[in-house]
Amino acid sequence: MQILDQGAAQQAWKANEYEIFWNSRGDSDAGAALNLILSSGAAVNFAHIEDPRIDGWLNQAAAGSDQAERKNLYTKIQRAVDEEAIVFPLYVPADQIAARKSVKGLGFDPALGTPAGAYAVSVDT
Repeated sequence: MQILDQGAAQQAWKANEYEIFWNSRGDSDAGAALNLILSSGAAVNFAHIEDPRIDGWLNQAAAGSDQAERKNLYTKIQRAVDEEAIVFPLYVPADQIAARKSVKGLGFDPALGTPAGAYAVSVDT
């Protein structure tokens, strides 16, 4: 194991020197995460996946509004990822929030699907 600063780690990922990398997405739309992770040349495609089928399915799903068709396309993507062992998730983070009724302003960011900031949190007295 080698501990690297963020710059050195970024260079190593880009050079494909790692077989494992961190990534945690909590998007409210499956396409947001999958496009970042699986699209050819995507921002966090650290596995360096370049698969025209997956790119096509992602593009079709992103352009469509029929939820049944999008689900079908994302199912195809998940099967391809699973069958070809493209990526293997080691864990799935779970974000949960609990509070008394008197606590106001807690919630999830609808775009990210993660807990929202604490700036709006207050307690009724």
